[in-house]
Amino acid sequence: MSEAGVTTTVGIATYGRPEYLRRVLESLAEQTVLPDEILVVDDSHEDATRGSVDAYRGTFEGLGVDVRYLARVGPDSMPGARNTVVNCSTADVVCFLDDDVVCEPEWLESILATFEADPAVVAVGGPAVRVDEDLRPTSAIVRDPENRNLINEYGETVSHVGNWIPPAPVETQRLGGANMAFRRDVLVDVGGFDPAYDLGPAKFEETDLMARLVRRGDRLIYHPGALVHHFVAPSGGARATMDRAGLEDRYWFARNAILFRRKNASRPLWRSLLRLAGRALLPRALLGSAADLAAGDPTPLYELRGYLDGIVVDGLRGRGR
Repeated sequence: MSEAGVTTTVGIATYGRPEYLRRVLESLAEQTVLPDEILVVDDSHEDATRGSVDAYRGTFEGLGVDVRYLARVGPDSMPGARNTVVNCSTADVVCFLDDDVVCEPEWLESILATFEADPAVVAVGGPAVRVDEDLRPTSAIVRDPENRNLINEYGETVSHVGNWIPPAPVETQRLGGANMAFRRDVLVDVGGFDPAYDLGPAKFEETDLMARLVRRGDRLIYHPGALVHHFVAPSGGARATMDRAGLEDRYWFARNAILFRRKNASRPLWRSLLRLAGRALLPRALLGSAADLAAGDPTPLYELRGYLDGIVVDGLRGRGR
């Protein structure tokens, strides 16, 4: 717990990953600064997941950390699981981790030091480096000191949390959903995570929250010391189950990209859609889609349907308004 008295909750939304969950809990027990409580929100209601929490309950009790397992009522949903954490926490700072990460020992200490040093900072996160099972990075690490996580005026986003470790903390516009922390009063003030993203695997749900904070003029900090190793497990997680080799994932990425643009682009939506067509859809259609379809890969069709449903179906239904 922080010497300055800032209380912390670590929230982990999980779905069917009991072995990965054990690894993240073990890494939390080894933090140089311990959280006040850990909330594990389970959309799967599986005995094995509860067992993983129970296996570490005694360890955390000995460290003075309260651990709670919450089997969430309702359909599996990442925004819903995250909002459960916000609603159940009474801490000053709420930290969110994916269930397939391992934290470096100074992870929470780095987050708290950033909040304590500057009251204007409302959110802190850090790298979620993609790794194999032995914690070896799966791509080259980038050490660029300039911000590489962006949200622009057209609702276009860029994120390099999977391989970007700057030499010092950097003010940013976007944190990775696997590794982010917020002042709880700010989360309550902006209404938490938008349930409009509850459909499908909730792509862009965390980025939507950050876009709202950036529009308010709030400060977000990307801290290299707040580092987690991210396995990116092939299945599970607090989201709709993927099928057909991830095709549903590509569909919902495209559909929610339109929702995100509709909600967060400061430019007129038609201009954002023209840029999308010119920079992504047309080049993909002309250069990649024909070859993919000829090879029996239906991914382009799923993506195209996602974009069209986002424009037409969600537009008519007023989704996200």
